[in-house]
Amino acid sequence: MDMKQVPSDRGIYVVLRADPSSTYELLVVSPIEKRAPYPLDDLESRWHVGATVVYIGKAGGAGGLRQRLRPFSRKKINHSGGRSIWQLAEAETLLVCWQTHPNATADEIDAIETAWIASFKAAHGGRRPFANRNK
Repeated sequence: MDMKQVPSDRGIYVVLRADPSSTYELLVVSPIEKRAPYPLDDLESRWHVGATVVYIGKAGGAGGLRQRLRPFSRKKINHSGGRSIWQLAEAETLLVCWQTHPNATADEIDAIETAWIASFKAAHGGRRPFANRNK
C-alpha cells in the first residue's frame, strides 16, 4: 500500500479479498514478531466462505486514515484487526478501500463503523467480518 495515496482525513476503511471465491489458507505462524498467532480453530470459526469483506475499520483520530493504516501496512502489533489478517496466506494481495469523512467527529466515525458492521452482520447470519474481533 502506498501510504502517500492514503488521505489524512478521518474515515472508514474496508479490507477486501481480491477473489472471494478462491480458497484460503491460514498460517500457523504469525508474521508479527512479539505476538502469538491466533489458534487456527479460532480463525476458522470466524471465516466467511465467499465473503469479500475481511475487515471494517475506523480512523477517527486526528491523523485520520493515513495514521491508522500505517501500522497495518507495516504489520505492526498495534493494529488489532491486522493480527487475523496477517495470518491469511493471501494477506499481501488484499485490497484496502476507504471513505473519507473529513468533518465527522470521532463519535460520528464510531457510529458509521458500527452501522457498516451491523450491515455486514445482517447479510452474514449475525456474524462480524473475519478480522473484526467481538468487542
